[in-house]
Amino acid sequence: MRMKVYQSKPRITLSPAIRDGQKYVEVEFDEDDAIRLSLSKEKGVRFEGDRAYLPEEGFDLSGFFDRHVETAYINYSALKNTLPKKSGKTSPAIPPGYAETLRQLRYSEHTVRAYTVYFREFQQYFAGRNLRYIRPEEINAYIVHLIDTRRISSCQQNLRINSIKFYFEKVLGQERKCYEVKRAKRERTLPDVLSKEEIKS
Repeated sequence: MRMKVYQSKPRITLSPAIRDGQKYVEVEFDEDDAIRLSLSKEKGVRFEGDRAYLPEEGFDLSGFFDRHVETAYINYSALKNTLPKKSGKTSPAIPPGYAETLRQLRYSEHTVRAYTVYFREFQQYFAGRNLRYIRPEEINAYIVHLIDTRRISSCQQNLRINSIKFYFEKVLGQERKCYEVKRAKRERTLPDVLSKEEIKS
């Protein structure tokens, strides 16, 4: 019987930086041709060795996640509270218990970061609403909106749905929701290494 070889993704680490008096987002990445090619398509990018620099102005963390989450683990912890707010809007705070429950259930750091980014965007979309009372059909419409306007991939679709389900089912303790939107099938890629707790959930 041949053993499966599990290959982890390369890593990307984001942090604030100053270059020639201008503010940038520094992108440190493991040397990988696919990542370098993907980063080369970013607007205003400049490379210095194993680092890329993106102008801070106009940088969209959620969009960056969408473009690179399938090829690399992304650590954006150094960027928290450093990026400028768009159109005077403040980034919503993650609900109490969300991040704590993720860690209590021993979800991987990659999953914690992905869920946090995508759930915060879900909050922004429904700004001013009490999240507890958002109906399944509204969530379905939100996912369809992202598919139509952002062309999100199957991986991104599943991550977003899971980040929302986690809040309602694990944090609030509500019963499982029934979503009419067809969950995208997993694309054939090398599997990530998951924690035991994530495999059970």
